[in-house]
This record gives sequence, C-alpha cells and structure tokens, in this order.
Amino acid sequence: MNCEKYSNYFNNYKLEHSYESTRWNFKLTAKTRVICQDFTKKQRTYHSKQAIEYGITMLGEVSPGKRGKTHLDSPVFNSVEESRKATDSDATVIYVSAGAAAAIIEALEDEMPLIVCISEVIPQRDIVKVRDRLLRQNKC
Repeated sequence: MNCEKYSNYFNNYKLEHSYESTRWNFKLTAKTRVICQDFTKKQRTYHSKQAIEYGITMLGEVSPGKRGKTHLDSPVFNSVEESRKATDSDATVIYVSAGAAAAIIEALEDEMPLIVCISEVIPQRDIVKVRDRLLRQNKC
C-alpha cells in the first residue's frame, strides 16, 4: 500500500472540500441562542432541563399546533421559521426519533446555522433523505 499516494489524495480532497467557512457554527457560547424542536415529551423535557441547568440559553420550543403555550418558561412556536423570527435563534436541538429527518430538513430549509440531533434510532431511509438535502444545499 502506497501511503504517500493516499496521503496526497486526502490532502487534496481536504483542500477542495473544506468546511472552514462553516466551522464558526460549531462554536457554542453562553450567547448561543437555542430552540428545541418538540421538547414537551418526558425525556425531551428532562434533557432540556439538563441543558438549561448547564447554562444553555433555551429560547423556546417548536411543536406544531401548540403555539402560544409555554414550556419550561419558554414560548412554544408552530415552526422553526416562526421561532427564528421571534427569537433570532442560531441553533436547534432535536431529541425525537420518529420524525427526526423531517425536523432536520425543516431546520435546514429555515437556514438554522447549527442543527444538533440526539436520537437513538433514525431509519436509514430517513438519513439518506437528510444527507441528500445536505449535499444539495448551498448555504454556509
């Protein structure tokens, strides 16, 4: 195996496909404004409480059909777009398994800079849809 050959390939690949322009999205600070997509369920509420106690600024929740309510002292919105307009959030966390792909795609479409999905099981077919959407988007 010619390691030098592969080293050159990966170095060139890295230069051509660099994520430098988007790395700023990963820098979380106390000023990072986070929404949670559907955290009214028991486990999601637990994890959101933990994040708030850790110091994460949780600005609200997206839970279709529940707009106008509050949860964990935060407003509930019908969509990511609505929450972004109201809170100027720059990150979302998704704890759902069922519907995770749809939640990720909604956040992508509304140009959420950082999308974090924590899930035990997401069907492979759904991940393929998300991957396809990520590859086709052209936002930084």
